[in-house]
Amino acid sequence: MRKTILYIALLLVALLTACTADRHDPVARQLRLIDSLADVDPDSADVLLKPILSPQSEGREKEVALLLRIKTDDKLYRPVTHYRDTI
Repeated sequence: MRKTILYIALLLVALLTACTADRHDPVARQLRLIDSLADVDPDSADVLLKPILSPQSEGREKEVALLLRIKTDDKLYRPVTHYRDTI
């Protein structure tokens, strides 16, 4: 019985830790802000996306930023262009 309670407690701690892992990451926080802003004010989201999509950026943040670029372009009624030819 005690082992079961211990396993459940460890599982809850692991889940809570996983849910808050990117709260301290400023880029992830900014991407969440841009995502919510794209729905109500796509012009502001467009301005905030430009520095993130610089040629020096790479990794998961750039991929998320590219998806947000497509979302913002769609909200601004711009034609969507392909940013990469390969997946």
